[in-house]
Amino acid sequence: MAALAAVSACSSVPTSGPVEYHTPQASQVATSVRVAPLPPAADADQSLIVEGFLHAMSVYQPGYAIARLYLTQEASLTWNPDAGVTVYEEGYPPQPSGDSVVLTAPLKGTVDAEGAYHVAAGQVKQDFGLVKDANGQWRISTPPEGLLVSRYLFTTSYLSVNLHYLDNDGRMLVADPVWLASGDDQLLRALRRQLRQPGDWLAPLVRPQPEVRVVSVAALGDSVQVELDAAALALTPDARKELLGEFVYTSRQFVAEPSVSVSVNGAQWRVGDGSGPQYGLDDFPQWSTQLADSNVYGVGADSLVSVDTIVEDGQKTAVAASPPGTLLAVDAQRRRAAVVGADRKTVSTISLAGPAAPVEVLAGSALLRPEYSSTGELWIGRQAVFTGLTVVGEDGSHKAKVMWPQSAAALADGKLTAFRLAPDGDRLAVALQTPNGPALGLMRVMRGDETTLEGWQGVDLSWAGPPTAVLDVGWSDESELTVLVTGQDSTTDVLRVSQDLAETSIIGPESITGLVELAVYPGNPIFARSDTGGVYRYSAESNWSLWTTGLDSIVYPR
Repeated sequence: MAALAAVSACSSVPTSGPVEYHTPQASQVATSVRVAPLPPAADADQSLIVEGFLHAMSVYQPGYAIARLYLTQEASLTWNPDAGVTVYEEGYPPQPSGDSVVLTAPLKGTVDAEGAYHVAAGQVKQDFGLVKDANGQWRISTPPEGLLVSRYLFTTSYLSVNLHYLDNDGRMLVADPVWLASGDDQLLRALRRQLRQPGDWLAPLVRPQPEVRVVSVAALGDSVQVELDAAALALTPDARKELLGEFVYTSRQFVAEPSVSVSVNGAQWRVGDGSGPQYGLDDFPQWSTQLADSNVYGVGADSLVSVDTIVEDGQKTAVAASPPGTLLAVDAQRRRAAVVGADRKTVSTISLAGPAAPVEVLAGSALLRPEYSSTGELWIGRQAVFTGLTVVGEDGSHKAKVMWPQSAAALADGKLTAFRLAPDGDRLAVALQTPNGPALGLMRVMRGDETTLEGWQGVDLSWAGPPTAVLDVGWSDESELTVLVTGQDSTTDVLRVSQDLAETSIIGPESITGLVELAVYPGNPIFARSDTGGVYRYSAESNWSLWTTGLDSIVYPR
């Protein structure tokens, strides 16, 4: 289980300025060294007791037995480390105050009991209530509710994990990010947390989890063995298969190519057409959002072009004739493309399978870049007050309505500037320009007789300047956005931000101006296009290089 003793040493909670950003990968899960906490030393003074307790809280142990040794017996009985995590700003050490010690620091965020991160403001003030016990040793009588961890220790001792839940249609898996303390049983805690249902925002999109419990998880190399309690005997074959698939996709963040087996009372599951009892990603291809190849597509002078991202110099290959236009969408099967006319008043579809005349599917004004969903629908929006999107499907068109929650009433007059569906197609990133400035948020895509968008969840960008406009947005991970913004000085910047705002950064490009469009897809390079047709490729550490030229739009298929 040593491979699961993971700590992400490179995640970062929001600060007042740009911070370095890296996304944890499965192969990097066990890269940090954790210093085991020590029990309190004999005759330690009040400050040493508090410092030892703070360190012991930052290193996961079942029950936090070492941390409890710093507490009075009464406090140890009532303290609940599972209540959540309070994250405070670095650089504010606890200070002596009479016989006690007090920690006063800016509040940066909280992790609730379900593992969800929430940005928070204000101040942490914790008086640890130092008293002497019967042996004359200083002990803490008033611990915090839950855990109290500095920002630095949070970034080096916690890992963001995407739990996976099957959506209501059984069509795709939807990610729900949670934060877990490092520890040898991190995968066990992740799978147990998954069976405790998703967060409130995601719950309307996904199927409820079965009322079963993970008893144990054993991992050796790529093999992950999960033991469930006897309640799992009542699950139908379909429910077993669905749960196995969720476990496989969640486990891949700890094991690069997981091979998962599930047993109940020692009997291993065999589901579907697989030979079993070990199941991996290849057994659930219907839920994969991985692209078939590494190509991106663009609008050239007189044709649609394909560009292989593996090639360093961005050589273009014509794939179809194109009407004059700009802004592009390509479906995941590479059968169709949609092009917005140069005047942004029409959307036409083009067959990529062979010569065929373009077909106009929508006329309007101020049309934005369209996008295909994973089911082949074409989503189209206008740069106007946001009242919905047009969805063009195989059986015609219908309007996708917007249902604003009361808390989002201030967005009612916001003009749509960009939108992107998540790879699962169940969540939509929406960028608006409101009278009070730009707004970025997520909405749930609720499918039925009519498609509705609901549940606005704002993504605060004030840490980045704040920007004056959001020009484009894309999904660079299941729960991470890449955002193109205009800054206070009218320059353009590319931001990366997790949907829970626990990780943020400005990734440049510092010396490139006039960017207007992004091409982003999980697991693939990030590109940004300028208003003069230059396409720039992001490498790392704000390093962008000119990759190709002469394109009016550039996108990944989806």
